[in-house]
Amino acid sequence: MENIENEIDLYSSEVKNILSTPPKAIYTIGYKILLVFIIVFYTITYFIKYPDTISVQTTISIPNQKIYASQNAIIDSVFVNEGQFVREKSILATLKNTANSIDVLFLKNYLNSISLDKKNYTKTAKNLLPLNVGELSISLEKFLKSFATFSQKSSKNQQQKLELELNSLKNKIQIWEGKYIIKSRENGIIYFTKNWKKNEDINENELIFSIVPNKDNLKCFSEISENYYHKLKIGQKVNITPLGYNLSNHGTIKGEIETISSIPNQNSKYFITFKLLNHLITTNGDTLKINNEIHGSAKIVTNETRVIHKIFSKFKF
Repeated sequence: MENIENEIDLYSSEVKNILSTPPKAIYTIGYKILLVFIIVFYTITYFIKYPDTISVQTTISIPNQKIYASQNAIIDSVFVNEGQFVREKSILATLKNTANSIDVLFLKNYLNSISLDKKNYTKTAKNLLPLNVGELSISLEKFLKSFATFSQKSSKNQQQKLELELNSLKNKIQIWEGKYIIKSRENGIIYFTKNWKKNEDINENELIFSIVPNKDNLKCFSEISENYYHKLKIGQKVNITPLGYNLSNHGTIKGEIETISSIPNQNSKYFITFKLLNHLITTNGDTLKINNEIHGSAKIVTNETRVIHKIFSKFKF
């Protein structure tokens, strides 16, 4: 009986020794696993960057030229059709006036290529006298009279007077064009506000035409409060999410800050513009369609901080 009890006590002490003193290999493996975990954690959090962003509302638009009537007038001629591509400085329409618009435009081109040589007076008078230039008639007569005098007596003084009359006539033609000729200021597709016809009345400040340039010429802009203004820099990355588009399905439009206004507007906000890096192609490869403009939100990446720095910055030592 005593032998059995002693044997039980023996085994019990051996078991106790094993439990109270684990093998050193367990410690070694545990340390290694912990060390590997720390190295992996540090590596991942060091190389992964966490962006600091500012969220703003933004608009992507196709800038278009709106052409308004500068005065109450009557349309004389319309030279373009709805939906037609027009080039910069193309004549779109003329307004009724006392002159024949074709004659005035001929006069303009003639004067731009004229040579003030006394031998050219007869030819010049023959070409210009029959023209109906309306309110420009007096200036044209002064020019031709000065040219006639110069052709008879080609002194330096007479040449200077002739050049003054020529420049005066050109300036008058330029003023006349501003009043009676409607031109395009850029290339694009023209759209009418109504079906304009000859002898139709237009009112001062009435919208006549709109010209939409190439759709590649997009403008993206936003406003930001003065609280965040100091964080902005040219070239900072921007992620734009159009309104009504699912981020996971369509992705975002990539851009960067192109300009920043130096003074605030009346609402104490600063105007900023974005450059679209891939036009309207999203990060998921979708191409968005635009008719006039797209509204949405934009996240401006002001700084990219390593995750490890972000974590430890929360602790104060």
